[in-house]
Amino acid sequence: MAIIGIDLGTTNSLACVYRESGPELIPNEYGSFITPSVVATAKDEIIVGMPARRMLLDNPDNAASLFKRRMGSDEKIKIGNRAFLPEELSSFIISSLVKNAELYLGEKVDEAVISVPAYFYDEQRVATKKAGMLAGVKCERIINEPSSAALATFWAEGKEDTLLIFDFGGGTLDVSIVDCIGNAVSVVSIAGNNMLGGSDFDRIIAESALKEHSIASDEISNREYEKLLLAAELCKKKLSDNDSSELNVEIAGRKIKSSYDTKRLAEESRDILTKIKIVIEDAVKDSFMSMLDISRVVMVGGSSKMPL
Repeated sequence: MAIIGIDLGTTNSLACVYRESGPELIPNEYGSFITPSVVATAKDEIIVGMPARRMLLDNPDNAASLFKRRMGSDEKIKIGNRAFLPEELSSFIISSLVKNAELYLGEKVDEAVISVPAYFYDEQRVATKKAGMLAGVKCERIINEPSSAALATFWAEGKEDTLLIFDFGGGTLDVSIVDCIGNAVSVVSIAGNNMLGGSDFDRIIAESALKEHSIASDEISNREYEKLLLAAELCKKKLSDNDSSELNVEIAGRKIKSSYDTKRLAEESRDILTKIKIVIEDAVKDSFMSMLDISRVVMVGGSSKMPL
């Protein structure tokens, strides 16, 4: 029997196991450590991960993503002619991760520790545990994502520090001030926005491209819009390693191209950057510290790697 750790992310999820040599990421059936947090249906079959993400592009009415943002609510998400609660969709992701873990480890997984944003309220935490139960795996322990990041940093270096954990993923932002003293890791303050993430930059780029080329949003289908969002995401990711990037996509019967650099993205994303700044300021204010009291900033999540 094995226990695994699961990062149940808004846009991507992954699993790991802790062995004598340390934490070890578990690949999925495609050899990737990352499983897109997307669920789709085809007839009566539930499809998860990369194939579901492709369906999100080809047939968006039969696929769903970003449902972590609705965890803890009674809002049902329609996929095709079926409707699911957020924890039901999350359970399909957990089931896929557990199945891949069992194949990789060669033994049954009977328990999972799942990380959640520190600002998740009780209903969201209960829904996350329920997702594990629906997936057929025991989930007695939930760990706050900033605590997980702080523990990893603390164990790797053994320094007593006061850390600002900036956890910015595809769909959520979590900022926490964490004290690492002795053998204790203590979350001093938290602030977050579960409706703010890297996917919002994709939408900014997509809407900007439509405006630049004088295309109204009602001129394109849901499928074309998902195609545009994917092109915008690729454009954004290229800016992580290059000074400039291009968005190239064919929609509304036209081939459109837009050039981007970090300066343009910053200008068009001012509202998002302001929201990020407010979350950071709230976390520092609630800690009753100043920035001078903070030893280091730990950047977590794919969107935190943006040069922006």
